Amino acid sequence: MIGHPKHTMAFGATSLLPEQRFHPEWSRAIGNLRLLPFGATVMQPGMFAEEITENDLAYIVENDCVICMGGSLEETFARSESVEKCAAAAITARILRGRS
Repeated sequence: MIGHPKHTMAFGATSLLPEQRFHPEWSRAIGNLRLLPFGATVMQPGMFAEEITENDLAYIVENDCVICMGGSLEETFARSESVEKCAAAAITARILRGRS
């Protein structure tokens, strides 16, 4: 599933990954989240195919999209929603960290 969720794409636009250790849902629902360079899906599909592993089920493509995979459409959609929820929490945590 390819999408463009706003909070997750904020990380893609800045070439950063959200911190993955602070949210317990992250490792259970998402697994590893990987950052791929812009164009990895269209301009370099072979590179993207080589990057896919069983443990990496979600990818942020810089300035492009978020890709989530799963065993069913329902699982994939849930993973996509979890990535977006965790990205939103990571942004909020960064904002609150700056205020303390």
